[in-house]
Amino acid sequence: MCEEIGYKTVTPIQLANVVAECRRGKLKLSGLRVWAALLTMQACREAAQRSSRPGGRRAGKNRFLRSEIVALTGLSLRTVTKELRALELGSVASFSTEALNFWATPTDRALEVLTGFSGKRSERRPIPVPRPLLRSLCRCRAESQFLTVLCYVARGLSIERVGGEVRGRGCVKVSSICKLTGLSERAVRYARRELIATGFVTKDTGSFQRKLNRDGAYFEISLRWKGRSLPPEIAPRGSDYRSRFAPPYKNKKTPSEIKNQKTRFERSGFLKTASRKPNLNAVTCEDLADGARLLVLHAEARKKNLIGHSEAELLAFFSAAAHAARVGRENPPGLFVHVLRKKRWFLVTERDEELGRKLLMRSRNGSLPPPTMTPRRKPESDEAHFVFSVLRVAQNKNIDPMLIVEGIRPDWSRERFERAVLEARSRV
Repeated sequence: MCEEIGYKTVTPIQLANVVAECRRGKLKLSGLRVWAALLTMQACREAAQRSSRPGGRRAGKNRFLRSEIVALTGLSLRTVTKELRALELGSVASFSTEALNFWATPTDRALEVLTGFSGKRSERRPIPVPRPLLRSLCRCRAESQFLTVLCYVARGLSIERVGGEVRGRGCVKVSSICKLTGLSERAVRYARRELIATGFVTKDTGSFQRKLNRDGAYFEISLRWKGRSLPPEIAPRGSDYRSRFAPPYKNKKTPSEIKNQKTRFERSGFLKTASRKPNLNAVTCEDLADGARLLVLHAEARKKNLIGHSEAELLAFFSAAAHAARVGRENPPGLFVHVLRKKRWFLVTERDEELGRKLLMRSRNGSLPPPTMTPRRKPESDEAHFVFSVLRVAQNKNIDPMLIVEGIRPDWSRERFERAVLEARSRV
């Protein structure tokens, strides 16, 4: 029974205060471990006073040291000092070398949590926490494990009014633990599975689903639990023996006859998969390069009133596709849909329009039109360039061209300049 291994009584108010500070983010796992160490130290002093013989040596005053907390938790002295200050600022517990004090009144932040911990019972009822469990919580390595254990303790452990027997039975829902502690459902289920694996609580196997939905799973806390380690840090090592390959199914020899085998007669070559129908909600790069598929997308865009029925808008549609295929690097289909839906036609250049026109004519006629041959222009000579420059400046300033020629080339006469003009115009 729990009386054989000893226990420390706490109240739902004390549990609610520490859980509320943890939900606020003021207490971390190290602070929870220090709080459990304070309860363990106080339980040891109370047990020593109860076991003192009447009329024997008088027990001295209690003395509490930070080094004892360091030994119980395995934390550094600096971390212990920091967490003790956080516990005092959060109105959870205070530490001194003469006494340990745990707040007996709920804080404003703990009222909501206190309702879930107390339920329909008194907020100041004593909850017997086994001392081996407190020592294990001092070394707990998961915050979700710590908070889940507190919820099971609050909902399961109690002292009967008649006889003072300790009971460890109750019901709790995973959703209730999540609401009280602020943990995720996945973290609570993982912590509950580890508690069942270590033997701290039992698994409910006989309840109906209706009862599970209403009250949660039934559990029983092991009062003879001797403080076995809470979940291991890493998974155990696998077996050293591992076969390389699976053994043969029937015979190790290859059969000489052929049984139920059919030869597949297929033509060799590349596998051709049927391309899906063009869809404006899932445009691909293949759609942007194929004029026939663009016509299908254009018909869908007209049904959705994204573009009109005119020839100019059809050309703009193809030009936008050419622009997206030419400019787009990471997501050309996305750029095309953006231009279409947001009406960003100003992004399309003359080059894109020319490419779109060729793509549209190819989709209609099946081939490109023959290119038009433009006469090649003869390169201008230095003398012709000089003549045209003089004529352009004289026309802009409305003066005689000879006034400019005489200042640049004084050896030129009017007849020489007129002859140069005729030669330059004949070469164009």
